[in-house]
Amino acid sequence: MPPRVLIVDNEEIVRELGRAALPNVGVVDVAANGAEALRRIREAETYAVVVSDMRLGDMTGAQLLAEVERLSPETTRIMQSGDGNPDTAIEAVNLGHVFAFISKPITTAQLLATVQEGVRHHQLITAEHQLLETTLRSSINLVMEVLAAVDPHSFEVSQGVRRAVRQFAQAARLPRVWELEMAAALARIGTASLPAAVMGKLVAGSPLNPDEQTLVEHVPEVGAQLLKTVPRMEQVAEAVRYQLRNFDGSGPPTDACARDQIPSGARILRIFTDRARLELDGFGLREVRDQMQARRGCYDPTLLAAAFELVPDCFMRGLSPSMTIRRVPAAGLWPNQTVAEDIVTTDGMLLVPVGSRLTGLTIKLILNHLNLRTIKPPFCVQDLPLESHAAATQFPFAPPQSPTVVRS
Repeated sequence: MPPRVLIVDNEEIVRELGRAALPNVGVVDVAANGAEALRRIREAETYAVVVSDMRLGDMTGAQLLAEVERLSPETTRIMQSGDGNPDTAIEAVNLGHVFAFISKPITTAQLLATVQEGVRHHQLITAEHQLLETTLRSSINLVMEVLAAVDPHSFEVSQGVRRAVRQFAQAARLPRVWELEMAAALARIGTASLPAAVMGKLVAGSPLNPDEQTLVEHVPEVGAQLLKTVPRMEQVAEAVRYQLRNFDGSGPPTDACARDQIPSGARILRIFTDRARLELDGFGLREVRDQMQARRGCYDPTLLAAAFELVPDCFMRGLSPSMTIRRVPAAGLWPNQTVAEDIVTTDGMLLVPVGSRLTGLTIKLILNHLNLRTIKPPFCVQDLPLESHAAATQFPFAPPQSPTVVRS
């Protein structure tokens, strides 16, 4: 797909000269002011390069490019201006974080060379992000499978919130969806530091004593400390750190961060995590919305309204009423099936609770228990809904060949 370039200038002759100077770069669009440019950016495919004049009438070019950065961080931003004032360039760099600043008048060859360099920069940035996202997804999926085996309850909450925030971010056309998705997936990673007795209370919903409550409140900080050591995960770590912070500034951690100063990822994460807990407690969607709206000062009101508008259905359903429950042998277990009946060992230990989504590692755990004859098939499962088949993963382990496993 050819790159797209947007030329923004309030003079028609400059727009047309810009279009004529870039015949072989890719698709070139023009806009006469900042509002038109932002409309194009919201409606069109991602622009590789935006070239803006400093004086647009309805806003400055620096203000426009700052908004472009928010809407499309990978877009290369170039400022051009006939104003010889050095403060103009400083504003462009500080506010719009421009890739290049060019002074008018500019020759066709200079404009072409600058835009071509901007396209190459965009290609490098997007290639790096794609590689980073692919690598991180594989790593995070591995971590999530380990968490599923250690703490199935936390895994189910994290997976539900992860699906919901991805749907929300895509519908809202937020930049860097993967960062928000990773924050949701890893929000509870700090629970690995909790003693088993405290985790048991959390799962059961039992009251905590003050010391235990302090440990739980430090879980986001523990998770953030783990994540900030991973390259390019700084924003994810900050979302995890502030996931319990109320919009009014109360709650952990103990600093002065409040309202819009709280990372947007943390504000979104707080909303969908609390919504998931209420849904798991059995409340209907309207009850969940009413309860959350009544919690004054807890949530960003704009994001809270958008969360119910863009994700209008319950997302922690567990079992689906439209899908058949089947009793299957070990060979019939596949990742992304939902467990429809508790899987319990012969000595009464709960191995996989009802409503859990199977992963490759969870299935391996079940197969190992089968080999030890500490669990008996068949198993009650519900297949992945048809609309979610694209998310299914390949079975990573060969089913055991022991005769004791294949009998049901």
